[in-house]
Amino acid sequence: MIEEFAKLVPPEIMDRSGSVFYSGRAAFGSPNDLYLIGVNPGGNPVGQADETVARHMGKVLAGREAWSEYLDESWKGAPPGTFGMQPRVLHMLRRLSLDPRTTPASNLVFLRSSRESGIDGTEMKWLAQLCWPVHQAVLEKLRPRVIVCF
Repeated sequence: MIEEFAKLVPPEIMDRSGSVFYSGRAAFGSPNDLYLIGVNPGGNPVGQADETVARHMGKVLAGREAWSEYLDESWKGAPPGTFGMQPRVLHMLRRLSLDPRTTPASNLVFLRSSRESGIDGTEMKWLAQLCWPVHQAVLEKLRPRVIVCF
């Protein structure tokens, strides 16, 4: 199903710094009780300009079946799962007895900014509307009972 969701990512943001999926195929393959949604990918959109939405989607689609951005990726050179909000998300999932590799996770908007305020309100609204079809399809196909928004 993740390929179906990937087809809905707006073409006008594919070459910009960001990411869509924070978990792999195993998380987006069947109904799931929980869907995690952040605001947008953090980091530096200038310093990480080559980490485009298209590049990240290609990595996820060609990658491991069971994978989690929160557990398996190094952020800012730190050991995987140890930087920023990674430990907090992993702690929450452990307390809920959920596997981060099978829990679908994404962001409201797919473009990177160093802070939420790095995307002004007008652009945030436009981007949220642009990205909504992906989330709508995820909600329809996976039917989560709970959506946790960061």
